[in-house]
Amino acid sequence: MGMWVSESLLGLVAAVLLILFSACAGDSPPHYDPEGGAYDGDAGSADEEKDGDDEPSDNGGCIDAYPGQVLITEIMRLPATVTGKSGQYLELYNAGFDALAMNGWLLRDGQGGQDELALPAGESFGPGAHLLLAFEPDAKLNGGMEPDLVLSGIDLDTRLLILVAGEVEIDRVDFSAEEWPELPGASLNLDPSQYDLMGNDLPENWCAATEHYGDGDLGTPGLGNTICVSQLCGDGEAQEQEQCDDGQNGDDQDGCRDDCRYTCVDAKLDCGDVAGDCHGFECEPNDLGQVCVQVMDLGDLPPSQAACRQGGCDINGVPYQRNAVDGTACDNQTGLTGDICLGGLCLDPSCGDGIRAEGEECDDGNDVIGDGCTPDCVIELGICPLDMVVVPAAPAIGLMKSVCMDRYEASRIDATESNMGVESIKAVSLPGVIPWYVNPVDSGQVAHMQSACSAAGKRLCRPEEFYSACSQAGTHSYVFGDIFDREKCNCVDTFCDDYCAAQGIDPCSNADNCGYTYQCFHVVPTGSFASCTNSYGAYDLNGNVWEIVPSTTDPRGFEVRGGAFNCAGASARLMCSYNAGWTSLYAGFRCCRDF
Repeated sequence: MGMWVSESLLGLVAAVLLILFSACAGDSPPHYDPEGGAYDGDAGSADEEKDGDDEPSDNGGCIDAYPGQVLITEIMRLPATVTGKSGQYLELYNAGFDALAMNGWLLRDGQGGQDELALPAGESFGPGAHLLLAFEPDAKLNGGMEPDLVLSGIDLDTRLLILVAGEVEIDRVDFSAEEWPELPGASLNLDPSQYDLMGNDLPENWCAATEHYGDGDLGTPGLGNTICVSQLCGDGEAQEQEQCDDGQNGDDQDGCRDDCRYTCVDAKLDCGDVAGDCHGFECEPNDLGQVCVQVMDLGDLPPSQAACRQGGCDINGVPYQRNAVDGTACDNQTGLTGDICLGGLCLDPSCGDGIRAEGEECDDGNDVIGDGCTPDCVIELGICPLDMVVVPAAPAIGLMKSVCMDRYEASRIDATESNMGVESIKAVSLPGVIPWYVNPVDSGQVAHMQSACSAAGKRLCRPEEFYSACSQAGTHSYVFGDIFDREKCNCVDTFCDDYCAAQGIDPCSNADNCGYTYQCFHVVPTGSFASCTNSYGAYDLNGNVWEIVPSTTDPRGFEVRGGAFNCAGASARLMCSYNAGWTSLYAGFRCCRDF
């Protein structure tokens, strides 16, 4: 906890410092009025009143600025949605009583680099306002911000920032020590109760931001900061601003860190990886929060330099992957294609072993007729309603029984190709209409989705059902295959070429995460993308709107799957295994039914 100091004492300290650092030779220092707690422009009679208008003070030449008048309150050094300086920013707060232009003020880093600050003519930085400074002005390239000023000459990696006006040091923040709560993808956020010259010096008054902005990073650029919960963290109850709270048990790998943040937020940043082992990681909820779990990394390059189709337990008979996962592809040199890892061995494919292999439409591990998958590993048709498809059992990935799944994302009965309608009693599965979605989503909305499915004689699809349908029993990363293709389903990159052509931007055709503007993103009617399907016949399991599935492991009580039309990082977030950890999103659903 920071030391509490009265406003009057801070004002007196600032006044003394101001006298020491007065920049105008021959001028008297500004006069501090202890009654009003403010400075007037010149030394004079104590009866003189401070000018109360809002005209900005130039603050150049003869300095009437004082320490603490402007504070550094937020710093983003490690963005995740965009790399390097493009996503870095910092925020200033006017803690004084005057509107400022700050012309001639300097922002310096620990190595002597500096930027001169100057607001555009006629604009001012008002009392109580936040000013956003970033290196990249384009919101499409900086992670989704609209900065007030552009930086170029400082380096946030020095982890020391100094704000000066003439010879007066206004504020400094040295965040180089290890105890500063800096996390990848989250800004350093000063607790609003500590907006003062001493408060922002102490790392315990800062925390990692928890609110999403723009393309998905955490922070409040240009807005008021969120309250830090360090004083509440450790009480065993997750407060509004905490992701989790396990009572600070000393184990940061159990799902909940001792700073009340999830162990795993971004798998690429929070979890280890070994190149060439066909293993990757993702964040998976547990009872305490979220942990790193190992999954197949289909885009990895093993020693053969061939991308992992399903992981593999050997290449040309030479093992390269320990603890091979059942169901991954391999080659046992018998001349047959479609060999499968099973119990650590590379075996010929066999219908009835519970693992869907190449050439099999399904494999439910039994020879029962009428359960969705024939004894010959062919999907049984005609056992689900026409608006639903069969998702065969896939024991190898946890789906123990076949299920009927809606062919399309759920919609309202009065939906049209341009409007999702208003009748919300019953969910239907129809092509060519705007799907039913909400933003944001919460437990109440999920209950309403469940009720709408129940009214149709169905229920919400479960996580293992969605994953198996999307990945075709775990054999693919996306509904359309292993290799990401932004043209297959409606995602953030689908309309890049159209947008770039209209805006004169070149090139777009080879870019990932391009065209970041909402004129470029939009929901489309269900089934609009003929290629966004699989052999089961379900459409839009990737893209368009997120799909909600109930969960017994996610602390929210539900998971968010499939990716969406407007979500950054489409190649990662459209993966069938991805679960979005935030709730301000365009969330839809689809219904399932047991045989």
